[in-house]
Amino acid sequence: MAGDTHWNGLEIAIIGMACRFPGAGNAEAYWRNLRDGVESITFLEDDALEPSVMEDPALRKSPQYVRAAAPIEGAELFDAAFFGITPKEAEVMDPQQRVFLECAWSALEDAGYDAERYREHVGVYAGARTNTYVFNLFSNPAALGMLGAFEVGLGNDLAFLSTRVAHRLNLKGPAYSLHTACSTSLVAVHLAAQALLAGECRMALAGGVAIQSPQRTGYLYQFGGVASPDGRCRAFDAKAQGTLFGNGAGVVVLKRLEDALEDGDTVHAVIRGSAINNDGAQKASFNAPSVQGQSRVIRHALQTAEVDARSITYVEAHGTGTQLGDPIEVRALTRAFRTSTRDTGFCALGSVKPNIGHLDAASGIASLIKTVLALKHRQLPPTLHFQEPNPQIDFAASPFFVNATLRDWERGAAPRRAGVSAFGIGGTNAHVILEEAPPVASSADARPWYVLPLSAKTGTALDAATEALATHLEQHPELALRDVAFTLQVGRQAFQHRRIAVARDREHAIRVLRGEEPERLATQKQEARGRPVAFLFPGGGTHHLGMCAGLYRTEPVFREAADEVASVLRPHLGVDLRTVLYQEPLQEVPGLSRNALALPAIFLTEYALARLWRSCGVEPEQMLGHSLGEYAAACLAGVLSVEDAAALVALRGQLMDELPAGSMLSISLPEAEVVPLLGQALDLAAVNAPSQCVVSGPLAAVKQLMAVLTARGVEHRQLHVEAAAHSRMLERVLPRFHERVSRLTLRPPERPYLSSRTGRPVTGDEVTRPQYWVDHLRHAVRFRDGMQVLLEDPARVLLEVGPAQSLTAAARLQGEPAGSRTIVSSARHPKDDQPDEAVFLNALGRLWLAGVEVDWSGVHGAESARRVPLPTYPFEGQRYWVAPMDRSAALLASRTAGANKQADVADWFHLPSWRRTPPATLAPSALAQPRGWVVFTDGGPLASRLVSRLEEAGQHVVTVSAGGAFSREGERRFTVSPGAPGDYAALLSELEDSAHRPEVFVHLWSLTPQEARASELTRFQAAQTLGYSSVTHLGQALAGLKDARPLRLEVISNHLFDPDGQAEALPEKAPLLGPCQVLTQQQVHITARGIDVILPGAEGAPALAEQLVAELATTARDFRVALRGSRRWVQELSSVRLTESSSPARPLRERGVYLITGGLGRVGLLLAGQLARTKQARLALVGRTPLPPRRLWDDWLSTQGEDDDASVLIQKVRELEAHGAEVLVLSADVSKPRWMKEVLSEVDQRFGALHGVLHCADLPPAPPERTPLSATGPEAEARFRAKVRGTYVLEEVLRGRALDFVMLFSASTAVLSPFGDTPSTAANLFVEAFAAHRSQGSATPWMSVAWDPWPRAAGASDARRPDLEPYAMTEAEAAEAFQRVVTCGLDGPVVVATGDVSRRLTAWLQRAAAQPKVSRKARTGEEALPANELERVIAGLWQEVLGVEQVTRQDHFFELGGHSLLATQVVGRLRSRLQLDLSLALLFTSPTVAGLAKAIAGLQAQQRESLYRELIERVTRVSEQELAEELRRRGVKAA
Repeated sequence: MAGDTHWNGLEIAIIGMACRFPGAGNAEAYWRNLRDGVESITFLEDDALEPSVMEDPALRKSPQYVRAAAPIEGAELFDAAFFGITPKEAEVMDPQQRVFLECAWSALEDAGYDAERYREHVGVYAGARTNTYVFNLFSNPAALGMLGAFEVGLGNDLAFLSTRVAHRLNLKGPAYSLHTACSTSLVAVHLAAQALLAGECRMALAGGVAIQSPQRTGYLYQFGGVASPDGRCRAFDAKAQGTLFGNGAGVVVLKRLEDALEDGDTVHAVIRGSAINNDGAQKASFNAPSVQGQSRVIRHALQTAEVDARSITYVEAHGTGTQLGDPIEVRALTRAFRTSTRDTGFCALGSVKPNIGHLDAASGIASLIKTVLALKHRQLPPTLHFQEPNPQIDFAASPFFVNATLRDWERGAAPRRAGVSAFGIGGTNAHVILEEAPPVASSADARPWYVLPLSAKTGTALDAATEALATHLEQHPELALRDVAFTLQVGRQAFQHRRIAVARDREHAIRVLRGEEPERLATQKQEARGRPVAFLFPGGGTHHLGMCAGLYRTEPVFREAADEVASVLRPHLGVDLRTVLYQEPLQEVPGLSRNALALPAIFLTEYALARLWRSCGVEPEQMLGHSLGEYAAACLAGVLSVEDAAALVALRGQLMDELPAGSMLSISLPEAEVVPLLGQALDLAAVNAPSQCVVSGPLAAVKQLMAVLTARGVEHRQLHVEAAAHSRMLERVLPRFHERVSRLTLRPPERPYLSSRTGRPVTGDEVTRPQYWVDHLRHAVRFRDGMQVLLEDPARVLLEVGPAQSLTAAARLQGEPAGSRTIVSSARHPKDDQPDEAVFLNALGRLWLAGVEVDWSGVHGAESARRVPLPTYPFEGQRYWVAPMDRSAALLASRTAGANKQADVADWFHLPSWRRTPPATLAPSALAQPRGWVVFTDGGPLASRLVSRLEEAGQHVVTVSAGGAFSREGERRFTVSPGAPGDYAALLSELEDSAHRPEVFVHLWSLTPQEARASELTRFQAAQTLGYSSVTHLGQALAGLKDARPLRLEVISNHLFDPDGQAEALPEKAPLLGPCQVLTQQQVHITARGIDVILPGAEGAPALAEQLVAELATTARDFRVALRGSRRWVQELSSVRLTESSSPARPLRERGVYLITGGLGRVGLLLAGQLARTKQARLALVGRTPLPPRRLWDDWLSTQGEDDDASVLIQKVRELEAHGAEVLVLSADVSKPRWMKEVLSEVDQRFGALHGVLHCADLPPAPPERTPLSATGPEAEARFRAKVRGTYVLEEVLRGRALDFVMLFSASTAVLSPFGDTPSTAANLFVEAFAAHRSQGSATPWMSVAWDPWPRAAGASDARRPDLEPYAMTEAEAAEAFQRVVTCGLDGPVVVATGDVSRRLTAWLQRAAAQPKVSRKARTGEEALPANELERVIAGLWQEVLGVEQVTRQDHFFELGGHSLLATQVVGRLRSRLQLDLSLALLFTSPTVAGLAKAIAGLQAQQRESLYRELIERVTRVSEQELAEELRRRGVKAA
C-alpha cells in the first residue's frame, strides 16, 4: 500500500459506527447537531426532575443546585425479545449494557457484516461508567422478582459489558471490559487496534457507554469542582468554570486498512497511530492532570503514526472547560507539537463537551466519532460558547486556535489528519491520530436488476426497516444499487419476517419499497432455515423464442454453461443454438418448432439454469425430470457427461422428427379412468397429477377420443406437438436409440434424483443399463409418482429449472392445500414480457423468503461490490425500568406489590415459562449443624436413599409412612392416616419435645410410577388423598403450632411439571401446589414449595438423592422447581404484549355460536354482552338457576317487579338480543355429564354448530371469617366441583368436536394475592395444568386464563379485599382484555394481571426485604388511645411491627405504612397470642385498631358460644362432677 500517504501497514480502518448521544439517536443526527452548533443540554423544570435514590431531596432546594442534564432518549427502552433476553432479566439489567448491546449490533450492521456468517474472529473492547442503576434495584428489591444476587450481578457488573456483546452477537475474538475513567472508550479503541495488528482478531468493536440513572436530574455546584455553575461547558473560554456530565454510547468497528480495502468495506477514516500511558506520580494530586503525561502520550501517538505534527490540522481535545484542565491540555499539546514544528496557528482546536457534556467513560468515543464525521464531511464544526480565550492559554505562541465557527476543512499537501485526546481521572491518557479515508472509485451498477432482501423479527420492524431503506436511498443518490443489494445480502442476518424487492436502479427501488409496484415486492414469514430444494426439469414443448436470453446476456455463469452445451451440440445439429436462441433482435426461427432443435434448446437452458442456481448456493437435495428433463438431472448427477447427454438429446430430437404424424391429449381424469378409454391405438403417455393424464397416438384416434370426452363433459386439451411421444409409434426408432446409448459411458449417480419412468429414486444398476433409457423414451412418464415422493417432506421447496412454468402448474395439482408449499419457477411464462433477469432474481428472492440458504457472494460472482452504510435494525424498544423508591418509601414497602394498574392493556398478559438456573451445590457448612427433618416417605428407593444420605450427614431424621391410623412405630418412625387431619396434629405434638425440633418437612407421598399416562377423572380423587389432602392437612397442622419458628415444607413429586418435554405433567397432581402456595402466603414463618423430579430406578436413586440433598439444604426462593439430570429449571411469569390486531390469529366469528357456563353470572353476562355487541353472536348461557319459560317473561316482569333476581336476568338477556344476539338460556349443573350432554344437544338443535366455549362457572365464595387452610372436607369438594369436575365433564362432552377454542376461567388471586383459599387456589392450579395438558395434541385449543378482579355488578358490594381493589378491571378494560386474549392464538395457561406481577409475586412468595420503619405524624390531641385490653394488645403489636411510637384506636394499619406481608406477621402473632383461628382477610376488612378489636371480640364470642353449645350437649350425658372438671380444664368459670 505504498503511495502519497506513505502507508506503513499498521493503519487501522474505521469501517462502521453507531452512537446514541444527547439529541442524536445515530451518527447522521449527531453530525447535523455538531455542524449546526446545537447545544444538546436540557434545562429542567422542577417537575421534570426524576427521583434519585442517591440524592437527598433537600439538595434540590439549594440555590447551588443546577437543573441541567444531557440525557439520551429511550435509555429505558430495550428490544429484549430481539436478543432473546427475558423481560425480568432486561428489567434488572443496567441500561448501559442494554444500550451498548444495541449499539454494538448497529455498528456491525453499519459496517455491513452479519456476525453469524462472518467466519473470522471479532473482538470487543469496551467500558462503561460506574453503574448507578443498581441503586434503583437496591432501593426496590421487590422488583427483582425471582432473580437472585448472581443473576442480578450478571446484568449489572461492568465486567460483563463486552462479554455480553460477544455472547449475544456470537463473536469469538477477545472480549475485554475495561475502565480507566474518562479515557475508557478511547483506550478501548487503542487496545482493539493493537489486537488487530497482533492478529488476535480480524475485526473489532470498540467503544464505551455512560448512562446515569436517573438521567434527568441536576447536580450541586461546588466551587473549585469540575461541574459548571450554570450547566454550560465553555471549553478554552475565559468564562470557563467547568463541565456537566452527560449520557451516551458509541461504538466503532475496526479492521486493518489493508484487509478493509481488500474486503470492499467502506472506510470512514483511518487510524494512523495511537498511544496510551499514565501520568504516574508527577502531578499535584490523584485527580489532577499532568502536562508531562499528556505531552508524552501525544508524542508517542505521532511517532507510532509516522506523521509530522505539522500535518495535523485539527485536534479534538479532551476540553472539559475547567480553569485548570484546559491550560494544561493546550500546554501539553504545544509541547508535543514543538518536537517537529515551530509554526503557530495552523491547527484548529475543538471540544464536543459544550455540545453534549462530559460523557465520562464514553467521552473518548464521542470525540472520535465527531472527528471521523468531520473528516468524512470535510468540515470543522464549531466549538460552542467560545468568545474570549482563557487568559491562562497563550494561543498566539501555540500551533492552535479554537475553531468557533463552522468552516470547510481544506486539504493541504498531506491528507486531512486529526488528533483525538481523552484523559482519565487517575492519569490514564489516550491519543489517536486519524487520517481521512483513501479515495474510492465511484461505483456503478453492472446488472440491469437487483434483489434487495430485508428481514426482521417482527412484522412491524420489517415495515420500519423497509421505509427506512427507502428514505435512505432518497437521501443518498450517490449509492449504487449494486452495493446496496450486496450489503443487504451479505451484511444482514436473516430473520423470520422477510421481504424482497426486485428493482432496476435506485429510483425504481424507492418506488418498489413504497409499494408502488406490488408485483416487485414479496413478503413472507418463515420459521424454517436451510430448507431442502428439489429441482424439477420440464420436458418437451416448453421451448419458446428468446428463452432466458436475458440471463445469457447478464449472468456469466449461465452464459458459460450455455456456451459449453452449444459448442458440444453444434456437430450434432449443424447449427449454433446461440444464434437461434439469443439473436438480437429476436425473430421467429422456423426450425425451433422441430424437435431436432427444440429438445436440445430445452436441455441447454435447463443445464445452464441449474449451473446458475448452484452458483447462487442453491443445491438440489433431490431432482425430478419430466421425460426429456431427466437428461438434465442425470447430467447433474454424473450419470451422463455433458457431451453424452447432449448427443443423446440431439438424437432423440432427430428420431422424434422422423416419426409419422401423431398427437397428444391432456385429460383431466385419474389414471384409472383414462386407461379404459385408450382402446387399441392410444397409449398412456404421462401421469402428471391425481386427475391429470396425457395420452398419445395417431391423430385420428386422438380426435375420436376428444369427441367422447366432449360428450361426457370431461375437460381435455390437445397439445401443440406433431409427434406421439411415449407411445407405440416410437417402436421403429427404439433400436437405433438403444444402439447409441450402448456406446455411451453411463455412471452411477453421484447425487440422488427420481426416475420419471418409475417415480422412485434411481439406482446405479438401473441407470447404467441402456435399456432403462430406451424404456424411458418409450413408456409413460410417472411424474405423479415422483411428486408423491417429493411431497413426503413438508419442508421441501420445489424449483422448476426450465424455460417455462409447466411443472410449476403440475406441482400445484398434486392435492396439497393451496399455498401450503413453496413452488418457484426459474423463468417467465412464454406470454409474459418480464425481463428474464427480473424473473430469475424474483425466484431467487422467493427461495430466500421460504428459508432456502442462498450464497449471496456467489450471486454477485466476480462482480466488484462494496459494503456501504445502510439503515440498521429498527429495534422495537419496550420500557424495562425499575424506578428508584425514595428513601422513606424504600424502607417502608420493599416487599409490597405496586398497587397501580398498568396503563396499556397490552402489558397485562403473562405466560408461565421455565428458566434454567445453576444447579444447587452442597456447601460444606450447609449440613454442618444437625437439624430436625421429617420425611414423609413412600418407601421407594429415592426416599430411602434420601433419608440415609441425611442421616449420614449427621441430621436428625424422622420418617412418616401412610397407614390406617396414627401410630408411633419407633423412636424416629411414625404412621399417619393421609386423610385424617388430627393425625398430623398428633404427629407434631409428639415431635415438639424432641431434642431436634423439626425444621424441614419433606413430603414424597405423591410420587407415582414414572410412566406416561393420560389424565382421567377416575384417578383424580386417588391422587388427592396422598397429594392435595395430605399436604393441606400437614400445612394446617404446621400453621397451628404455637411458636413461629422458621419452617420449610418441601413437596417432592413427579409428573408435576414439564419444563422440557421429558415427562408428562398430569393435571391431577397440580392441586397439591395449592396448600403450598397458601401456606407460604399466609404464614410468614413457613415456606412451602413444589419440586418435580423424574423418578429413577433403584440404580439412579443415589444420584437424584444427592441432588435433592443439595437442593433441600439450600434456602431457595423458587416456588416451583424441576430437576432434570444436571439441569435445574424454575418457573416464572413472562410478560407478553398482546396488541390490537386487524388480522388476529384466532378471530371471533360473526354470528358465531358460543357456549358460556356460568353464563347468567356477573362475568358470564359481561362476556355475553361483548360477544353480542361486537359479533351479534349466537349465545348459549348455562346457569345453575333456571329462568321462567320465555313465554311467561312479560307476565313475570309485571307480577314480580323489575328488581326480582329472575327479572333482572330476563332484562339482561333481552339487552343481549337487542344488540343482535340470539340467546338460548339453559339450566344445568356443569359437573353432571348427562346434563351437559343435553345442553350440547339443545345447542346443536337450535344453532346447528358450536364454535367456542367459555367456562366461567363461579366458585362459591369463601367466607372471610374462615381460615382458608381449614377447608378440606365437604366444603372443599363443593368448591372443586365447578372447576375440577366441571372441567373434566366439559372435556368429556366436547370430545370429538373441533372448536375454535375452549377458555377456562380462574382467578389471579391463586398466585398474586394472600387471600387465595386452599380449595380455590388448588382448583385454579388444576385448571391451569389441565389447559396446558389438553393443549398438547388437541385439535381444539384449550386455554386457561387467570384474571385479576372483574368489574362489580352495578350496586353490588362483594367482599373484594382492599389490596385487590386497585387491580380491578373496568367493564371496558375487561372486554378489551378478553378480546385480545381470546383472539391472540395462545393456548395453555395465561395470566391477566393489571398491575406489576413481579412485585406481587415477590411480596407473597419470596419475602425479599426487611421490615419498614415509618415516622409518626404530629399529634393533634384529638386521637383516642386504645380503650380496652384487646385494643392495647393490638396497638402494641402494631407499634412493634410498624416501628411507630404510638398507635391510636382509629389509626389505619395501611396508612401507617403496613402492607400485606406485615399484615401476615400481625395476624400470625395475634393468632398465637389469642389462641384464636384468625383469617388474614380480617385485617383488610377491619384495618383500624378499634375495628380489628371489635371483629376479634365477635369471633371470641362465637368461639365461647360454640363451646357452650358443645358443653350443653354433653351435659345430658355427664355427671355434675365431670362437667365441673371439664369447665376447669377449658378455663371457663362456672356461673
